[in-house]
Amino acid sequence: MLRLTRTSGETGSRIGRLAILIVVVLFAACADESSTPREARIRALIDNFEDLAEKGEVRALSDLISEEYADARGNKKASLQLLLTHYIGRHRSIHLLTRTARVDLQDSTHADVLVFVAMAGRPISSVRDLGAVRADLYHFNVAVAEEDGEWRVVGARWERGWDADVPDVARPTQ
Repeated sequence: MLRLTRTSGETGSRIGRLAILIVVVLFAACADESSTPREARIRALIDNFEDLAEKGEVRALSDLISEEYADARGNKKASLQLLLTHYIGRHRSIHLLTRTARVDLQDSTHADVLVFVAMAGRPISSVRDLGAVRADLYHFNVAVAEEDGEWRVVGARWERGWDADVPDVARPTQ
């Protein structure tokens, strides 16, 4: 299990930032450049989500979320939209650095995605910037489905920190 969180003290902070940098570089290096077309489209969905969130475009973000969205916390699409609206409205400047660590294709129209995200109030243009930026770290387990030819988010679970040993819990329990 890999767990990276902020630590107190200057030494701990430098060590933590270095560890974050190493992990992100490793995940970036492990990304499969020869991904399938479906996987490439799913990765593009995540990239698009990042871009729209940074621009604060909640309506466009909503288009990337399925009408069937449901998660283990009881959120539906409308409540997720409110959460996004609140977060984006509360933060004047949102800058994200995302790394899609894993895309598990479940069948021809469903996949589970593990995404690591660093969120900050200042630009994060590369993994090298993480050492100088106070970023909040999250990991997201995202369930996606292809609907009418477009991939959309149908469920998600997120937690603070970068814990790579996380069970698949994006879909709500029935």
